[in-house]
Amino acid sequence: MTMPFLRRRGAPLLFALGMLSFSVLLLMRSRGLHPFVFADELYYSTYARITALADAGLPSYLYLWIFGSTNACDFRFLSCARGLNIGFFVASAPFIYLTARSVCGRITALAITLLSMFGPVNSLTTYFMPESMYFFGFSVLAWVALTRRAMHWAAHALLAGAALGMMLLTKVHAVFLLPALCLFIAYARWRAPVESRWTMLAAPLLTAALALGLRFGLGYLLAGANGLHLFGAFYGVQAENANLVARLLTIVPDALRNGAGHGMLLALMFGLPLATLILTAVHKLTRDAASEPSRTLMVYTVLMLGAPLAMTIGYTASMYRVEGLRIHMRYYDFAFPLLLMVAGARIGAWQPRARYWLPAAIAAALAAAAWYGTVHVPLDFRLNFIDCPEGASLDLMMAFWLGTATLALWIWRQDLAARLFIFGAAPLMCWNAWEAFDPYLKQQHYASSFDLAGQYLRDHLTPADQKQLAIAGTELSSLMRAKFYASQADVQLVHVEKDMPLDLSMIPPRQKWLIVVGKHALPEGFTASVTTPDFQLVRLHLAHHSLGKADMSSKTAHPDLLASYSGFANPETWGRWSLGSTVTLEFKNPLPKHANLLVTAMAYGPNADQWFTATAGDATTKFRVTLIPQESLVRLQTDGKQRKVTFTIPQPISPKDIGASGDERKIGLGLMAVEVGSGD
Repeated sequence: MTMPFLRRRGAPLLFALGMLSFSVLLLMRSRGLHPFVFADELYYSTYARITALADAGLPSYLYLWIFGSTNACDFRFLSCARGLNIGFFVASAPFIYLTARSVCGRITALAITLLSMFGPVNSLTTYFMPESMYFFGFSVLAWVALTRRAMHWAAHALLAGAALGMMLLTKVHAVFLLPALCLFIAYARWRAPVESRWTMLAAPLLTAALALGLRFGLGYLLAGANGLHLFGAFYGVQAENANLVARLLTIVPDALRNGAGHGMLLALMFGLPLATLILTAVHKLTRDAASEPSRTLMVYTVLMLGAPLAMTIGYTASMYRVEGLRIHMRYYDFAFPLLLMVAGARIGAWQPRARYWLPAAIAAALAAAAWYGTVHVPLDFRLNFIDCPEGASLDLMMAFWLGTATLALWIWRQDLAARLFIFGAAPLMCWNAWEAFDPYLKQQHYASSFDLAGQYLRDHLTPADQKQLAIAGTELSSLMRAKFYASQADVQLVHVEKDMPLDLSMIPPRQKWLIVVGKHALPEGFTASVTTPDFQLVRLHLAHHSLGKADMSSKTAHPDLLASYSGFANPETWGRWSLGSTVTLEFKNPLPKHANLLVTAMAYGPNADQWFTATAGDATTKFRVTLIPQESLVRLQTDGKQRKVTFTIPQPISPKDIGASGDERKIGLGLMAVEVGSGD
């Protein structure tokens, strides 16, 4: 009587203790790490801790609301965010186990759960990002979709919709799972033997209705009217500008190349489950021999892995001209436990007699893709621990030989091959990935100059001072790293080329403090009040009295300030692009003799960090514009009679010229706003 009792009561307790120990291990591993994913961590941290949800640019309202609680940890907010991440990640384990248990034995289900927990995906718990919470949501969704099918069809559909609705409020990417989930819900109703066929239509409609209803309903409760925008301000602009239909022919070649990269890596890591999926799809005897839960799992895996994979490939292809061939596995690695379950379901399963040529052909094709990947993935693709923790931490040759061995055995005995994969190959690759990731994490224990600058502003500048602070330095991501420590969202960032002196046009006149990180000489007349080997703190003293501001995204710009303007394209949601080599602004009133123009703008392509020229009568000055939106100070000494200012663009160029899109407009300056003021 003792052993059955322990199996019933002791196993869950041991499981809970094991997951608690694993949580402590993850906490210890993340201890002392500095932030290192920018701009993502800055955006999520700012929207969660500093700005109101109604003003959040990212529509992850549930995530932002929950992680706003990290403010209670004061300057240790990042450690608390990592603790929440670990909590959500480890809370996925019971749902993964229960889902695996529906197709596997207890030991196999436990092994799959441990592999899912110890896999490279756990590295995402170290970031102030929603990946861990999203992983939890997907684990709950899989449990609902796959193990609750015996419920009343409406209850099953609504429960799945509720789970996806919560995921939509965690990451907007869940919208790409909605069509796949609806197809699966329809399939589940089709396979139900006693239900009317009309439920195949009604059930997915219920799922979609509740998912979207929760997304917009809770979004409105948390963020007001802005919560009704599906993609939010940040992704909304990208969606408006993407125009994927018009660019389809342009991105297809890049999509094929990027898709090949994903395919090679998946063949290296998951050759056996992929072989099982392919054989089941093309071989009727194998398909008929599979149990109903196993077939359902495979359909769900194809849909819920295929949808985010297709989205990832399309997104990466659309950004190829800017970012190159990056592999973003973190956009779909939350579905990898499903592939482990596909393999685990073959353990103990009956294997129908079939001609060996078909499994041999499938195994050979996957082994060839894996071998090709060992050579071309590191040469042709950009892998890093943030975008692709699985690929970056993978020993390609070890994965190839382990995968080839399991595929060779799979041709003969699928059951034995599945055991080798789950209990041999996958744990070895998992352990290797853990070891490979460790040195990368150790690098993040060292504080950079930007970390030290950020910690200084956190410890020595009051919130009021931070509202009037700018940080200057090289590399946008490093500037964001310094800003991450601030308690205010108003900190401005000033990008400066490496070792280049600060030009007066780069000094923000409205700010009172400037931290200059790195070796950058200050403009004449400016001295540092605090100097360290890593940064300088400068008290600013520029005079600026605002006389008016024009928003260039408006169709009328600003009728009280501008009489006319020329040389611009039609307005967009953010502002206007210049067309050609010059643009002209004509003001209603003459410019002051000591005129300050605060130009909020971004440069396009090769115009970044080149000299733009501003001319008003005989007065001429130069200023720089960066790739990111930034406010530049343009100072003009006029005769007090000039109304027109002309900006000369250094290198007008079309997106078509650099292969970014089919847009043939010669652009160079993206003007968002211009403010006129007096320097007296």
